[in-house]
Amino acid sequence: MALPEHDQKNVDAFFDAVKALEPAFKYDSFSYIAVKHEGAFILLQAALQRHVAKPSLPYTLFSTEHVRAGNCLLKDIGLSPRQFVEALFAGSVKVHGTELKFPGDYSNARLTYFSPFWTPALQAQSRVNTLQISGAQQATFIRQPMLDWELRAAVTPYDNIQELMNEFQLGTLQANGVVHVLVIAHTAALINGASQVIDEDADIGIRLAHGLKKKDAAIGVRILKPGSPIERMQIAGKDLKWTRAPDFTLGTAHIHVPKASILQCFAIYGGDTQSYYWVSDPTTTHNTRRTALHAYDPQLDKLRDILIRDSFRGSDARDFEVGISWLVWLLGFSAAHLSATKTSDAPDIIVTSPNGNIAVVECTTGLLKAENKLANLYDRVQAMRRSFETSGHSNIRILPVIVTAKSKNDVAADLEQAEKLGILVFTRENIENALNRSFVPQNAEQLYAEWEQAVSMALSKYNNQGGLPPGS
Repeated sequence: MALPEHDQKNVDAFFDAVKALEPAFKYDSFSYIAVKHEGAFILLQAALQRHVAKPSLPYTLFSTEHVRAGNCLLKDIGLSPRQFVEALFAGSVKVHGTELKFPGDYSNARLTYFSPFWTPALQAQSRVNTLQISGAQQATFIRQPMLDWELRAAVTPYDNIQELMNEFQLGTLQANGVVHVLVIAHTAALINGASQVIDEDADIGIRLAHGLKKKDAAIGVRILKPGSPIERMQIAGKDLKWTRAPDFTLGTAHIHVPKASILQCFAIYGGDTQSYYWVSDPTTTHNTRRTALHAYDPQLDKLRDILIRDSFRGSDARDFEVGISWLVWLLGFSAAHLSATKTSDAPDIIVTSPNGNIAVVECTTGLLKAENKLANLYDRVQAMRRSFETSGHSNIRILPVIVTAKSKNDVAADLEQAEKLGILVFTRENIENALNRSFVPQNAEQLYAEWEQAVSMALSKYNNQGGLPPGS
């Protein structure tokens, strides 16, 4: 069927952006939740994920009288990704033997939003293209608490519909949200995490998804050495040494670098940067703040243990706050750890940039919604903004940030609410990247601008849906 011009442009832009990567997407999968309304199953929320390796989420189906949830390979539906998108615009798609309706808004329209830089991936230094297709208000089709009580009686019981959505990695169900499908084309080229610099020798590599052409790959390199001009080079695919691994093809290179160098490496495919990664000799650093900490915490092993661990207990949460304040200081900011005092109504940390702009930070070792942290953070930032306006400092920018020790996948169900509130989310992956970046002196103002941009990009997805009131 013919799509509206604006939506056709967005759909074409998405598929054009990933055209060179098509051979890598061997595991296109579709996960969804649908509920029965007036005799038909309505698709509430779903994700069409274009994976380059077999995903961890099993292919399965959950079914009760009024609820369907599942995950399947797209090839089992018998449609290509583009055909699947067109089927959504036509109003329905058949999955697991059931016709799933995808209703439009009040004018029966479906709206699209294309982003070449998905916010969670951008914070992890990777390029991920996404296409979101949205339709009618979800609340029209949800009968509560009937659905929750039905799920509790299932052969495989769930406490509520949100828990079921968490199981299928579908994000948060919002009371004022819209039915939507997110198409995600995952990263197909990454700098090898085992890349390293030892003394004057650097071994770097690029992980390329199976199916991609080695000749179209390259590694870009910036070599940073204090007191010396930055050296720049690009190593073409033909000059890399290639070996095959089970899930990817690895292209490696050995280069000679000045002693105490730090490398910023770019994974390039088809002329586009797919991701980047900092590589350094763990015994050296250009960041004097990091050097100062090395005097008491060599290689920052203690700080890593505070911030990155499998489980947290009791006082570990307070230690986590201290660790985050150290981390933002390493990145060039100033940090005040307020929760170390008896200021119960204050945020955990207030961070200031050299120009005086502020980030209000809440920390958690668990989920984002724990202890009403998102709503409390939102309220505290609004109170601070009013205070600055009253005192004549309305020019100061204030950014709410929540930092969690959990991974992005662990908090996937909470991300949408945080994004709609304009709150920047830092996960375990972002913490690891920040520690990696801290080898090099960071421009705190540039980082602050990047954070603001990430919040703006996340909010833009919901421009046609309305905002989310705090505490929802």
